[in-house]
Amino acid sequence: MKLKSITIENIRSFRERTTIEFDKGFNILIGPNAGGKSNLLDIITIVIRHYFVEVFTVIDQSDQTGFFRNIQKSPLFNPIQNYLDKFIGNESNISSIEIVFELTMEDVKNINEIKLKKEILKGNLRKYRNGYNFIGNIESVCQNFENSDLREGMELRYIIQKYQPPNPAGNNEKAYLSYLNNFELFLILSEEEINLKPIYLYFSPYRAMDVSNLQTNLSARNFYQLYQSYAKSTSKSISSAIELACFYFSQKRRRMEISAKNNGYHNHWINDEEVKLITGYLKKLNYDWDINPENPDINIYKITLKKDGKEFSLSQASSGEKEIMNFLLGIFALNISNGLIIIDEPDLHLHPQWQKLLIELFVELSIKTSNQFIVSTHSAIFIDEKTISNVIRIYRDDTGTSKSIKIREEYLPQVRDILHIVNSYNNEKLFFADKVVLVEGVIDRLIFKKLISFYQSESDKPQVVEVLDVGGKHNFDKYEQLLEEINCEYYIIADLDYVKELAEKDENHKIKALFNIDYSSIDKAIKYKKSLNGKRLSEIIEDAIKVNKITEELKSLWNYMKDRHLKLKDGLTEKDINELREYINQKEEKNIFILYGGDKFEYGEIEDFLPDGYKNSNGVIEFTKSDNFKNWFEENAVERRRLKEIVYKILEINEGIK
Repeated sequence: MKLKSITIENIRSFRERTTIEFDKGFNILIGPNAGGKSNLLDIITIVIRHYFVEVFTVIDQSDQTGFFRNIQKSPLFNPIQNYLDKFIGNESNISSIEIVFELTMEDVKNINEIKLKKEILKGNLRKYRNGYNFIGNIESVCQNFENSDLREGMELRYIIQKYQPPNPAGNNEKAYLSYLNNFELFLILSEEEINLKPIYLYFSPYRAMDVSNLQTNLSARNFYQLYQSYAKSTSKSISSAIELACFYFSQKRRRMEISAKNNGYHNHWINDEEVKLITGYLKKLNYDWDINPENPDINIYKITLKKDGKEFSLSQASSGEKEIMNFLLGIFALNISNGLIIIDEPDLHLHPQWQKLLIELFVELSIKTSNQFIVSTHSAIFIDEKTISNVIRIYRDDTGTSKSIKIREEYLPQVRDILHIVNSYNNEKLFFADKVVLVEGVIDRLIFKKLISFYQSESDKPQVVEVLDVGGKHNFDKYEQLLEEINCEYYIIADLDYVKELAEKDENHKIKALFNIDYSSIDKAIKYKKSLNGKRLSEIIEDAIKVNKITEELKSLWNYMKDRHLKLKDGLTEKDINELREYINQKEEKNIFILYGGDKFEYGEIEDFLPDGYKNSNGVIEFTKSDNFKNWFEENAVERRRLKEIVYKILEINEGIK
């Protein structure tokens, strides 16, 4: 089972009709907090569990005749309206969900296995006192198979309206729906004779792991009851796949011990396919593992890990080690293949080193097990040139409704190039912001980040605003392309000389003519020991002298430096100044803010606004950490008015500037 797409309307934060399409392999959901990522994953898991892959469980009971077992269908989300609630304020309108599944090779194998071994399934039902109640389920599913033409790669669409179960559009849809509805019944009945593999698994963001769920008492409960409680997990649940996996592998281990009469069971254990898979992956991380009896008299088992020759229980492992084991054991304990695995915030509370390891593990598992992964994250480590094509951004628009966007395939080569620049400045946090502010350099970033944090409490809108140093105005265009592609609201704050570049793009020759090359600024840049442009210019001039030739490279660098060192002409008329102000105001309507101050634009960059002694990065860091920074800013309100205007507009604060 693969999820091709889901269309949601008027459910939770998805008020307007929104379609999200998924890759067959790996999918990464990103976006700001409260954008709707967890809502989306909850909707998917609740819809699948309530309408499609329904849960069956086994109940252990006894009466005067002795011990017996019953099978029971276990609805997890009733009443469904309480779990798939409508958009707040839009309760009177109809809600709908449209979901498209793609049949996998594993689905086809499972279907053929069920048809071939129908009588074995029916025979296994006799082991349960109420088994006869489910004979009709098997017959109905097999009859639906006969009336259909289900094939690998087939896409099947289901529509859920007014919370009613989907009405299959044809025989194929009917057959696949009945197969999914009864699949976990078949899993219970399959035992050792029939090779069926689970097709769905969900990991909650709250993966509690205490001592009680790191060991298992096989006498206290059965696997299916434990599985039932785990299957009900959503983003609000506290659950751990380790507890489920520990029970599963302990039970497997105990059966091997009994079968081998406690002699030679170890060979059976280490050669078991599921055990070998986990062992293989853990060895890549320099770990080994085992399950040992903690108290054999009452069937209590616990997981142990080995590293560097030392053995320790899973309860003694670090949080990162527990998380890795949680995912590995959860996936392999259920032996999911060609199915769907949903993981909400796997990076939660993990060190970056473990996060990197985790993303590599998920990508590898999606390929080797042919499972489809849908993972939500707030970690920039999950985003690089290899995974960017798998990224889906979930965010809220101005009306509060969740939307989704995916980078267009034809734009991916450009995005990968831009990502190198983004990564080099550690600016990946732009993917998780409500708004992004692009600035030219470090000092701009330090000042505006501090000012935004001061005034954010005055804004009516809770929002994540990231201020990014892009490494010079020449990189604005690249960041703009990326931010527009992921539909993220952004602002540019630039020095006054950026106006000339804007005027060139607009072919506004009148504004462009107001600027001259600032040769004194170029002179400073060349003399500055750490200036890369000055160093490179010297190298190219030396090379040109040697061959007695002015090279194109020299011309290019010289033109580049001239474009980056500009100033307003002396003696601007009042008309020139008014036209320049009007042009700057026009750019503000497009969220481009130019730094200027004074009646005749005496200020043109952030350093001009700062007091002496605080015009370099070290000084600014010291200054912004000072308790007096805000007081200084407010006391000099007239001189700093321009900076406050910019911050208020970015934060959408309607109060007038004081």
